[in-house]
Amino acid sequence: MNEFEDFLPEDLDTMLDLPFHLTKGEAVEDLYEILTDFMFLDYKLSRKKEVQSLIEDYRLALESQLVFSNEERRVLELIFRAVEQSANVLQRDKYQLPGQLLGKLMKVDEPKLEPFLEQIKDWREYAWLKPIKVEMISPQDSLVRTIAGGNIFHAMAISDDGKFAVTTGYGDGLIKKWDLKTGQLLKELIIKETYSVARRSLENIGNDYGWQEVIDAIPEEQIKEKITISVLAISPDGKWLATGSSHTRLHSSKYYSYFDGYGPELIPATIFELWNLEEEDSILCFGVSHKDRINCIALSLNAKYAAIGTARGCLCLIDLEKDFWETFYNKFHSSFFDVNEEKNIKIKSEGFVPGSNKKVKLSKDWSFQNFVEYGVSNSENPSFIFLRTDMIDYEDGDWKGVIAVTISDDASWLVAGNHEFIKIWNLQKGCLHLIIPLPDKISTKYLKFTPQHLTLVSGWEAIYQIPIKNKLKENLFSPIELEKVGQVIEQILSYTKLYPQYSRWNELGQKLPPYVYPYRHHENKILRLHYKHYSGWGTYDWFVKKTYNFVRNIGNTLQKRRKLPLHQLQTKLPSHIKLEDLTPDGQWTISQSNNGGIELWHL
Repeated sequence: MNEFEDFLPEDLDTMLDLPFHLTKGEAVEDLYEILTDFMFLDYKLSRKKEVQSLIEDYRLALESQLVFSNEERRVLELIFRAVEQSANVLQRDKYQLPGQLLGKLMKVDEPKLEPFLEQIKDWREYAWLKPIKVEMISPQDSLVRTIAGGNIFHAMAISDDGKFAVTTGYGDGLIKKWDLKTGQLLKELIIKETYSVARRSLENIGNDYGWQEVIDAIPEEQIKEKITISVLAISPDGKWLATGSSHTRLHSSKYYSYFDGYGPELIPATIFELWNLEEEDSILCFGVSHKDRINCIALSLNAKYAAIGTARGCLCLIDLEKDFWETFYNKFHSSFFDVNEEKNIKIKSEGFVPGSNKKVKLSKDWSFQNFVEYGVSNSENPSFIFLRTDMIDYEDGDWKGVIAVTISDDASWLVAGNHEFIKIWNLQKGCLHLIIPLPDKISTKYLKFTPQHLTLVSGWEAIYQIPIKNKLKENLFSPIELEKVGQVIEQILSYTKLYPQYSRWNELGQKLPPYVYPYRHHENKILRLHYKHYSGWGTYDWFVKKTYNFVRNIGNTLQKRRKLPLHQLQTKLPSHIKLEDLTPDGQWTISQSNNGGIELWHL
């Protein structure tokens, strides 16, 4: 029988909170004794029911100013890490406490830990599985804890400070925010606007092709089940969240009867949605593309800018602040705003808006002059800018495109990468600054930016850092001979505006020139070339293509000389771990555990 059963009920609460009182009373010996008493751990877990209360006992002792010997502190840290790593299991079944602690600690070489392990081996209060051969992750590994065990997530992201994570599941219509220190679920966001915009994008297809009956037959349950959130991005300040929906085909019950087996591709637009995590609400939502998949998203500080990379190599830089105010104005003051447009905006009397760190008072009765200060009238500075990436890749039956993107906190630098190279743009000057070729067998999965280095996740678990501090100060794309060639080529290509077949439009229906590269200053004209083949005028088209390829080959020759060293970070991550996201400093990362949940790793 457990000796704690002899305590009177009124004494039990005091007894269970004894580590707190001993820490405050600086009773070092008594505190160490009770925190290495397995009987106390088991009884507190059975009474309190919350693993976190046990974890906090060790955290309080280790973070206090109490002086333990080196061996005692190591023992407490090992037990603390073992309990924290097992939190998701113990929360479901407290009777696994002896098996979990013994399995994680029995191979640790620490003599002072032996009495604690012997106490576990002799435990007879209830039946438990005693591990014989150890295959478990130990406190000496990088795993900190597993959160929300049993949940299978479709996407997850970690905040820059490593304090919380957000996740989405499969077809549950929820975004969840988790405290990575305590493992607690902080809040749930209900997805509505993404589904609403997706439905309207389908209705637009129906209106264009006369398929309204087919579109109307798609149930709301299928939209919620099939359209999942596949990409998540948290702003550097942790106050904003961006989501990107999956590229999904939907099916209609009237599909075959209406088209006799041959029907349309019922693919709603992939959707971008911006959330404010403090208000727990959607702020801005719009369709990105019907024929492309969102691969990656990045936000700048206060969500002033967003960068979206797609599977077909498109990289779009969006001024979310300007787009919000333009949408706000058009919705209430412009006859051109279509109620069926693939865009939603949340209008409140007062609330957070992109680009601001405080609430702004809003009014539907504002005149146009009220919007001028937000740049609505500045047509020369568009909300959407499309950058050339050269990251168009088709492999194994699928488009790869821009795989990872990141943006500096102050929106001065934009970085994108794929399996061949990384490109860095200087957004202040409006030009491409640096191209970093990647060695064979190293591809980009995730990118994180700091002024000192780029952190690159390649494959499943390999993490590299690329020093870029000095390279950001250099003007690497200003060779005189190329500028002269560029001026000649630009003069030739300027005449393509005479030929309508060379015109094209972006996803918003805005007409673009055939050779697009956004610059605020044009000292690097050679890199503005963006060749795209169009039918007709074969001889002229052939000449333009040959000229473009000639200049591009010269540029590629220079670009290959700019190889930077990649330093692989030495971690204790198991080889089977598939990293989902990491902090810019490369200290914290998250993955999905084999049986579901979030694994938090300290690198």
